Amino acid sequence: MWAERKPVLIICDIMLPDGEGTEWIQGIKPESAVPVIFLSSRSERENIIRGLELGGDDYITKPFDPDIMVARVKARLRSFPHREQQHNQAAEDRKTWSDGRLKLSFDGWEVLLNGQPVTLSTKERQLLFLLAAHPGQVFSVEQLYEHIWGLDGWSDPRTVMVHIHNLRRKIEEDGGHHRYIVTVRGIGYFSAK
Repeated sequence: MWAERKPVLIICDIMLPDGEGTEWIQGIKPESAVPVIFLSSRSERENIIRGLELGGDDYITKPFDPDIMVARVKARLRSFPHREQQHNQAAEDRKTWSDGRLKLSFDGWEVLLNGQPVTLSTKERQLLFLLAAHPGQVFSVEQLYEHIWGLDGWSDPRTVMVHIHNLRRKIEEDGGHHRYIVTVRGIGYFSAK
């Protein structure tokens, strides 16, 4: 159904009759940047973080106010074309980037590490490509949240930090030296390459 209809936004329950919604979403996220809002009765902090790490752009716990749900859907839809426009502009300006170890293809949003594809969540991919498209520019945590999550207002800064941590774990070398995503204490992050 997803392949045929190409939705512009997906609202997915975590607990489905035949499995978990996070597993289903992980299957389509590598192929699409479509925003995903997870619904769940699981309101524990760990479940929310896990849902966001596994491809969710937002996470709403049940019971929820329908007006708030509508507002969050509208916010997602407003930010989605903006993110696509940023991606398209970056692709025009710079088709590929490589340092021999890590290679980014702005055309296909492909990430290779030592010639092998890297499995990234949509948010991790968006963070990496945003930073790579603006090397040396320091982005505050708030700016990264606004660019990637696109919500009006501000949320928990740990959302950005968790995604940066997971992204580094996948692309940086062991040893604590951050070669690609550098922290500027008290300010934010930038791409050193």
